[in-house]
Amino acid sequence: LSLYTRFGKIGASGQTTVKEFPDANAALTAFDKAVGEKIKKGYVESAPTSTVGALSESKSQKSGASEEKVWWDSEELFAVLTQSTTTSRLRFAACSSSVPILTSLARDDYSPVRSEVGSNPNTPASILSNLSTDMNENVRQAVAGNLSTPIPVLTALSTDKKEVLRQAVAGNLSTPIPVLTNLSADKNEYVLGGVAENPSTPIPVLTNLSAHKNEYVRRWVGENTSTPIPVLNALSIDENENVREGVAGNTNTPESILTNLSTDNSEFVRWRVA
Repeated sequence: LSLYTRFGKIGASGQTTVKEFPDANAALTAFDKAVGEKIKKGYVESAPTSTVGALSESKSQKSGASEEKVWWDSEELFAVLTQSTTTSRLRFAACSSSVPILTSLARDDYSPVRSEVGSNPNTPASILSNLSTDMNENVRQAVAGNLSTPIPVLTALSTDKKEVLRQAVAGNLSTPIPVLTNLSADKNEYVLGGVAENPSTPIPVLTNLSAHKNEYVRRWVGENTSTPIPVLNALSIDENENVREGVAGNTNTPESILTNLSTDNSEFVRWRVA
């Protein structure tokens, strides 16, 4: 397997080096390492073309700036990836920052690989958008929980009939306030829990959820570091010890409330204070 690298001034023919590798895993590791090193140095990765999975990185778009390219034919790259071990594909899907690699892995037949691509914060928005309509529920769930997922995609997933997808959106820190507000009226307690424990949830919504009939929803509000002190104070005297325990474990709970909870009838509440 061959890996090509071209370097030189932008617009110039430059020099090209070719490295041969004995197997797919070795070649992919070298490719991903080359991409990662250049990005750390400030190079910007360009999108691949329709026929070539090209990594085009340049520190500046100004004339005469340095440029380096590491590339593979897109179909060859896809073939190499499919020949590599499942463990390697999962690793690249979860950690790679290479657009060509992530683009190829998003087509993988093994759904856990596509799920890792969907969870990867480096995955481009266009790929996440495509994966959000994947046939596999776990892949869509991974996208729903990804902080890099575009807002329109999160909005669409927030109305999915699958509770686990709505729950993932509810717990996503990137989910916009209007979507969180809508999800706070969901009938599923786990979706409500995602909203209740999300630090991005607005105070009026947290206040409303603090009076919810479900004890675990109230507990999740009590554990939320964004919950205002008056609400924490009210929850600290909740009749349910699970709720009080949540308040006791909140790092933003005032000392005065913790002092009261330190003499609580429940040993679990007292333990959380300690």
